[in-house]
Amino acid sequence: MNIALIIVISIAALAALCLLRVYLPPRVRLIGKKSPYKIYVALGFHINLYHSYRIDTNDEAGFGKDIRIIRKILEVLNKYNRKGSKARAVWDMENLFSLEEMLPRHAPDIIGGIKRRVDEGRDEIILMSYNNGMMSAMDEKEFSDSMKRTVSNEKKSGVKDVFGVYTPYVRPQEVMTTPGNFRLMEKLGVRAAALYYSAIPFDAFRVFSRPLDYGEAMNPLGYVNRETGEKFTIIPCYNIGDLVENVSFTRWARNVRRKQLSGELQSDVLIFINHDADDAYWYGYDLPSYLKWMPNTGGVDQLIGEIDALD
Repeated sequence: MNIALIIVISIAALAALCLLRVYLPPRVRLIGKKSPYKIYVALGFHINLYHSYRIDTNDEAGFGKDIRIIRKILEVLNKYNRKGSKARAVWDMENLFSLEEMLPRHAPDIIGGIKRRVDEGRDEIILMSYNNGMMSAMDEKEFSDSMKRTVSNEKKSGVKDVFGVYTPYVRPQEVMTTPGNFRLMEKLGVRAAALYYSAIPFDAFRVFSRPLDYGEAMNPLGYVNRETGEKFTIIPCYNIGDLVENVSFTRWARNVRRKQLSGELQSDVLIFINHDADDAYWYGYDLPSYLKWMPNTGGVDQLIGEIDALD
């Protein structure tokens, strides 16, 4: 027997031993176990056609990419709904450049498509920023004016002007906020803010808080600031980096479910995946047929398919 064959057999034996001793026992112990708790999933799409890092043109170098990908998202959502899926979306969008200027001129079908889904009771609209303003840097008047204009304004580009209804939650521009904002949000009727508790530290409060357990990290949280006296609801959300960190949505959800079945996690959970609507992830990647099995490459179509395949 040559050395190469011995090495291969040894590696295979080691892998089998690892499977038997590490991977299988915790799963075998959960066979037949039941849990009353559920896993809820929300898909959020952030629309903002004005980019500081891309050309301001209606092509792939500019906001044409946004339009192409958002149309794909709507196409996939509608396809799954026609097949009986409960797939739905949460949309937040910038008003001035996107809802007022670019979409009406270049892609009114996107506004119409989202409005139809809202009218059907499928999708929801939440608030963002009126004009890309960084709300954490605004004074009280600027902040209040911006928030009010996201709802309704003289140009009729507020979410209530365009869609008729909205949910009083906010996903701040770049998911940025600061103490003092929550008091103003509550004063203006906003009930909660969606903020990243994400594997990617970009704009995530994960790097500023103690580690949260699963029940906290995947449920609405009560934010309390002892200095300002503010109390507010924060909804932790996640992005594509978290799907990659967990390998796939299916593996992520099954790991959460095992914690519920074992009793380690005694609550329902909400996995809120929220990300920019212009990200190529949502469209999917054109891979050779022998690579199409790879997780996180098939876009929103693959993601919804994974979610629907679970009980």
